[in-house]
Amino acid sequence: MPIFSGLAAPLSGAALERTRLQVLSNNLANIDNAGFKQDRLLFETQLDNAQAGRTGEGTSRLQMTSTHTDFSQGGLQHTGRPLDLAIKGGGFFKVATDDGFAYTRHGSFVLQPDGALVTPTGEQVVGETGPVNLTDSNVRISEEGSVFGENGVEQGQLDLYTVDDLQQLEKQGANLWRRPEGVSERVVAESTLHQGQLESSNVSAIEMTTELIQAERGFQSFQKAIKAYDTVAQKTNTVGRIG
Repeated sequence: MPIFSGLAAPLSGAALERTRLQVLSNNLANIDNAGFKQDRLLFETQLDNAQAGRTGEGTSRLQMTSTHTDFSQGGLQHTGRPLDLAIKGGGFFKVATDDGFAYTRHGSFVLQPDGALVTPTGEQVVGETGPVNLTDSNVRISEEGSVFGENGVEQGQLDLYTVDDLQQLEKQGANLWRRPEGVSERVVAESTLHQGQLESSNVSAIEMTTELIQAERGFQSFQKAIKAYDTVAQKTNTVGRIG
């Protein structure tokens, strides 16, 4: 059965709403994930040029262009844990993974027996002078990232990094981003670190729930339109065979 232009819009709309549901659901699932940054879909209005060429009039429909990460600041939540660090402002912690360096805003760190400062999943924190190692977890960390031991002696420096265009970063999982080859990083000096706190995700439960309901209704509406078209097409084919 050929797909006429009347079916193109609901098919496209259903696919768009399905993708929207997936993105919104992932945002909501990570609402309690420290440092998580929500994703948004970018759309543009597209004219059905094929129909415009036949009739002189085209119909417009929304077309998804890309997924955009919202890097806006999340709220700071007090934990009282010395190795919990929240970033206020731009930038990321830099960590070493099995696949190279990556960035994260998830500042809940752990001190390994060998003194390595790592993420909960084992990636070691890296600064300008290399891997960050501490003698003990009872440290004081300044807003500028200087790490001091109980005796007041500086043990190291936590640096923050960023790139000029954040949308060039490649998201890996919920809390890691990678810098593509050819994109330069730089140290962030204007942001501050807040010890004993974690940055909450920038996801609003009310906003996400509302948008999920809208997307679900939109998807169901397009599904009904597709079924209605299919019913009409089947009846048309039946009449054609009888005639």
